[in-house]
Amino acid sequence: MKKIKAPYLAYLFVALILTYLVLTLLLSANRQAMVHYHISSLALRILDVTIVLPVAGIWTAAFYGFTKLRQYAELISNNRDGKQMHRLAFGVGILAFCQPTASIISTILNYFSQHHPSFLPTTTIVNNYISLLIPLAAFVVIGEAARGFTDITKQRPSQRQIQLFALLLVLIGAGYCYFVFNGLPSVRKLALSSSHIYYLPDWVILLTIVVPYIFVWFNGMLASMDIYLYQQKIKGVIYKGGMGLVALGVGFIIISSIVLQYLVTLSGRILELRISAILLIVYPLLVLISAGYIMIAIGAKRLRKIEVV
Repeated sequence: MKKIKAPYLAYLFVALILTYLVLTLLLSANRQAMVHYHISSLALRILDVTIVLPVAGIWTAAFYGFTKLRQYAELISNNRDGKQMHRLAFGVGILAFCQPTASIISTILNYFSQHHPSFLPTTTIVNNYISLLIPLAAFVVIGEAARGFTDITKQRPSQRQIQLFALLLVLIGAGYCYFVFNGLPSVRKLALSSSHIYYLPDWVILLTIVVPYIFVWFNGMLASMDIYLYQQKIKGVIYKGGMGLVALGVGFIIISSIVLQYLVTLSGRILELRISAILLIVYPLLVLISAGYIMIAIGAKRLRKIEVV
């Protein structure tokens, strides 16, 4: 994405958004959902609109943040932090472009599995791994950029910060493992194992889903901390404010990822709720996710203003 000209990136992003919206709103409605929640096709479409439009807005904020970070990185390419800014922009770009791409693939697969139930296990497995690989790739890159920033200022987390960080990650990881494998009330009630939810053996779930997600959260939380420590040592009120917002944005995205995966483990129970209760869970989650990308976008815009002024 670094070598592709900005207008072409914008065209590609708009094409992805429009493709997602068209597929979501034009493909036939999920009849099982209409029967389960006792709603009409029109009502289901209206609900779809209230979800897909905010999601598209979240991706747009991510794309905006990516473009501003990319522009700023190009302006400071000759500076010592220019390389790391390019990496940071690239990591945000992965989130901006790959998330709508993954949603397009997921929409097609879900539509196909509605008409061919035997394809459901494959759809579930593919969707789970695509959802994992995107943040994994993005936060490995963002983590490298954040580490590069702290190498410049020679700023490292204190021993107490590392201990608190490790304790928090252990608690989050342990809770996630518990809910994945034996913490679901609906699983115990139906005498099902986690392999019937993910359509994979438990050891595969542990090694290829649980552990990688904890690794993603580790990279994201550490990246947020590193960027925050970096902005404490740099000069310039605008620069410090911009990088501070980027650090907070990364942190919010990781928090939303943790919340989302916890909700995924509870999906069997959540789907048993009324549609109004489900929406009370979905909408706050969208707000949490959007907060992270909006912070990155605002922070990136402030950085871009430094060079423009």
